[in-house]
Amino acid sequence: MISIGIIHLSPSDVGNTKDIIEKTNAVVLPTRSGYTPPSLVVFQTQQEFFTETVDAISVDITSISRVSEIRNVNSSIIEFIGKTTDSFPENLFVGILECKGIETTLSSANAISFLDEVNIIQITLSNDPQDNSIFVFSGEKEEVEKALNSAKKISKSTGQVIEKYKKGD
Repeated sequence: MISIGIIHLSPSDVGNTKDIIEKTNAVVLPTRSGYTPPSLVVFQTQQEFFTETVDAISVDITSISRVSEIRNVNSSIIEFIGKTTDSFPENLFVGILECKGIETTLSSANAISFLDEVNIIQITLSNDPQDNSIFVFSGEKEEVEKALNSAKKISKSTGQVIEKYKKGD
C-alpha cells in the first residue's frame, strides 16, 4: 500500500529534504508555489518505508515542525498530482474542491478515487499554507454530488470545501 507524507519545515531546508527523499525508496511529488517560499515537502512511498524515510530526513533536517501521513492511498491518484488541464469531458459535470491544507485535499481525493463513477481530472497541491489545494473530478451530476458530500464529511473539521459545477465544454 502507498503512503503520502507531508513534511512541514523551514523554507531553507526544502531543497535538502527533497535531496534526501530522492536517495530513499520515496518520490517527491509536485506542489505549486504560492506567494511565500515553500515550507513543506510532499512525497510518496510504500507504507512499510514511511518511517524509514522520515527517519532519514530527521537525521539532517532539524526544522521539521510536523509530519503527516495519509495511508492506504489509491495508486490511481498519484498520476494526477501536478497535472493540469483546461479541457473537461463533454456532457459530464465537474466537481472542484478547494481545501486549506494538503492533508484535507489528498484525503478527500483518495476517498473519492474509490468511486467507480467519478473520474479524476487533476490534483494541485499548494506548498503555501495561505493558499488552497485543488482537486478536480467529473461524472454524472448525482455522482459528483455524492462525491462532494463525501468530501464534506472528510474535510469538515480540517478544511473548507467549495462546491462548483460546470457542464463539460
